[in-house]
Amino acid sequence: MNGMYRCKGGTKPISKGKRYDAIVAQNKETVKYQHQAVVKEKRRQELANRAAASYRSGGNFNANTVLNPDAPQIVAMWFAGITPDSYHFNEQDKFTAGVRQHMWMDVVRKYLQMRKGTKVGETIKGLDYKTAYGAKMNGLPLKMMMFAELADFASNLNGDKKSTEGATRAILGSFNLKATVSDYHGLNRTANVDFELTQKMTVESLTRGVSPEGYTSGTKEGPAVVLSDTAHAVFPAGQRELTFTVTWSESIRMSVDQ
Repeated sequence: MNGMYRCKGGTKPISKGKRYDAIVAQNKETVKYQHQAVVKEKRRQELANRAAASYRSGGNFNANTVLNPDAPQIVAMWFAGITPDSYHFNEQDKFTAGVRQHMWMDVVRKYLQMRKGTKVGETIKGLDYKTAYGAKMNGLPLKMMMFAELADFASNLNGDKKSTEGATRAILGSFNLKATVSDYHGLNRTANVDFELTQKMTVESLTRGVSPEGYTSGTKEGPAVVLSDTAHAVFPAGQRELTFTVTWSESIRMSVDQ
């Protein structure tokens, strides 16, 4: 409800005038500062969790690998049992760069550009990715898609940075994705879109082949089972369920109802 304040010539609604504008501007700066402080503290806690998980288990990885791992490094630490129970990656992380290059993200961006009736503050769901979609996009049988992703993973392991997207895709498999329109600039018709991806890495996702229903419904793959069992004999604490949460923001030219 609008208040009133005394001014020359009587009273004016507090929602009008320079004083009100100054208060609004100050509040906006305060909220912005508080948000930045929260983000900074969450980042500090996340990095501390990554380091603690590694060094508590006697990890011999260098600090950069532990604090900012890429896809192959995550797999190595997962086998060795020195990852935390969950990762929350943001725009500062290498892994997020691989996610943003994922071929499905091009589909999502185009969908958002064509979508009608989007509102500021709206969370858009139904953007999930399935490995079957990737196989169809690449014109491959579903099982061959798995081998294509493993080939990209191996290439990335050997230093081919062009295969980063494929290596990240190999780790994630299918995933859940949602997008929230947090702001809109009407002048250039550009929206700020906040993305959140979630997925789990499990023994099942390693040892079972893909199927239209997902990894848990696939049949066990002999070589993958041997790899899992051999690694587990050496690193009994490894291959625990690992949860991924990846968040980032993008500016996308799209139509938004204001």
